[in-house]
Amino acid sequence: PGASKERDRLASLSDSAADELLKLETKYRSATGIGNLKIKHNNISGYFIEVSNSHINKVPKTFQRRQTLVNNERYVTVELEAFEKDITSALDKLIKLEKEIFIGLTAQLADHGALILDVAKRFAQMDVFQSLAWVCFQENFIRPTLHAEKKIVDIQGAWHPLIRANIRDSFVTHNIALNEKCFFGLITGPNMAGKTTVMRETAIIQYLAQLGCFVPAAKAELGVCDYLFSRLGASDDIIRGQSTFMVEMAETAEILRHASEKSLIILDEIGRGTSTYDGLSIAWSLVEHFIKKLKALTLFATHYHELIALVESLPEAKNLTVRTEQKNGKVQFLYELIEQGATQSFGIHVAELAGLPKDVLKRSKEILKELEKNQNSSSLDLVDRISFGNDQLNMFSVVPSIPEHLTGLEEDLKNLDILNLTPMQALQKLHDMKIKIPSV
Repeated sequence: PGASKERDRLASLSDSAADELLKLETKYRSATGIGNLKIKHNNISGYFIEVSNSHINKVPKTFQRRQTLVNNERYVTVELEAFEKDITSALDKLIKLEKEIFIGLTAQLADHGALILDVAKRFAQMDVFQSLAWVCFQENFIRPTLHAEKKIVDIQGAWHPLIRANIRDSFVTHNIALNEKCFFGLITGPNMAGKTTVMRETAIIQYLAQLGCFVPAAKAELGVCDYLFSRLGASDDIIRGQSTFMVEMAETAEILRHASEKSLIILDEIGRGTSTYDGLSIAWSLVEHFIKKLKALTLFATHYHELIALVESLPEAKNLTVRTEQKNGKVQFLYELIEQGATQSFGIHVAELAGLPKDVLKRSKEILKELEKNQNSSSLDLVDRISFGNDQLNMFSVVPSIPEHLTGLEEDLKNLDILNLTPMQALQKLHDMKIKIPSV
């Protein structure tokens, strides 16, 4: 509107069509005395006046019959035809004129394309800064201290902004401290305890700080990183024919190719996509590489508890875990990050929370006890001991024997000539079989 007076006139005419039709319909009803007279429209007939057969005698001569139906007649008038012509013409002219105006405006704007894009970019930046400022103010983010040359991640009272936004005060904050002397943190502990959350929030805080934004923490002192690497989650690449483990290894290799001593790296359960010993060997080797060669600030989450002893022997690394307690056979996740290695995995307890059947959980506990008692045994010895050598643990190896009375019933049924039995004989046979079944 406002770009062209002719366009506005045509648009007004088009927009007022419904009101004009209502006025015309009211006029015809009043003139003819036909209360149910209606003006309608379809794509074939255009606009027409519809009158029911019971009121045909009231139709004036100025109405021209256009179509006869079972229950009504359709008419037009010179006035209605003129109205339809004006409306149709106005719509066609409006569409054509708007296209011409649009093409002209785009041609004018094209001459200022670079300026418009620059203005849009600046408005987008303002929108981002305003949004970040609003979130920082609402969520009580703090200003971090950044060091250009110092290698440090010292965060007190850190939280994950998205998770805390959903659970508010029930979120347990974390303290994370890595520096030039101790730059590697091995995080162990059960699933659902919050290991990945700790790593994600650390990366988010580093990213926001280098963006120039306040961060979700009570205090944060950070060094400037050249790269921020993340290897989290498990997924395959079907299109390229890569398994979960292959994707995991490819992404880890990419990190090793580009990371430097000034990088921040977070890795989650490297090696889980292959066999236990292969995965442990790879994870072990990577831990040594990160500590002895790469020396980047690193958080490495794993379920390989064998790595805890390795980290304890290296002054450049520390063990971390998310505190978990067990009370009355139930696991309670406290979500507090502490400096020590995990003492238990609690995997079966997590499986119980997930709803695995009780018989599966019971069997899992039995097998776990046997495995823990025989950690130095060979795989074949363990299989023999768990599956065949222990009657209590054995669930699948022994073929159950068929009770003698059931064997007799099977023979009786095989020898029974059903086609030559009378109903009374059949009932007697069934009674005899029932007697042979011992009462429980």
